[in-house]
Amino acid sequence: MKIAFLLVGVLAVLGSAESAALPAFSEHVSYRTTLSVTNPYDRAIKVESIDSTCTCTELSLPERLLLPRETVAMAMEADNRNRSGRQEYGITLFLSDPALEPIELKAQWVVIPDIQVDLIAPGADSQQRPAEVGFRDVYRYVAKARPDELHRLRKRIRLSCPDGAAPPGGLQVSGTEYTGRLWRFTATVQADASILVVAEARDPEMADPPLGLLEEQAVILTNHPHKPRIELVFTAYINKDAGQTIIDPGALRPGPDGGLPEQGVVGSDK
Repeated sequence: MKIAFLLVGVLAVLGSAESAALPAFSEHVSYRTTLSVTNPYDRAIKVESIDSTCTCTELSLPERLLLPRETVAMAMEADNRNRSGRQEYGITLFLSDPALEPIELKAQWVVIPDIQVDLIAPGADSQQRPAEVGFRDVYRYVAKARPDELHRLRKRIRLSCPDGAAPPGGLQVSGTEYTGRLWRFTATVQADASILVVAEARDPEMADPPLGLLEEQAVILTNHPHKPRIELVFTAYINKDAGQTIIDPGALRPGPDGGLPEQGVVGSDK
């Protein structure tokens, strides 16, 4: 039954029978595998360092000295939390001799999400999972507004489970943990059994909104046994120059006075 569920889950998430050939793991289960590392050279080599395209992976290679054409096993573990669909990570083994090309490896698998957390773009259908990968599995939201235009603060977040994976009685939201005063959150069950969470200004006419760069956490509480808490981060910039400011949430933290860092902010928000 578990194998059948995972197969159905892969097809539901990816819509491709070809991808069903990849190993599949539920979101709450870490991906563990063993990769074969082969010395392609006719001389002994030493692995100096290992680099992965994702910091969520843990790699262990006990044998760093490989004889010519020798093959050894490298253990890999990846955290699947807050991910869904096909995963593909590159791994590079750098050698002590810089004259030799590094050894490149690739790991591929499928994550069957417990709950899919997606950003719904303005004007997009909230009852459909976004086709664009960049709008899927979004746990950080960026917004900006002038103090007199707080009505511009609005994010639509769709929560859904793959077919057959919802809790008994369907996915439900029991509340939101949030201690700030800028946002309010409204959860509505949609016709397709997904849940639309709308984050918007608590009071669009607020006379004294918090100014500067804010980074706050909101936790959505659900009835899913494997994902009862969905932790979201909201980065908001409230200031008179918000319209001319571009925010990169991965490159900034609030300054000492709550303003933007002196080096400036670059990037884009959804």
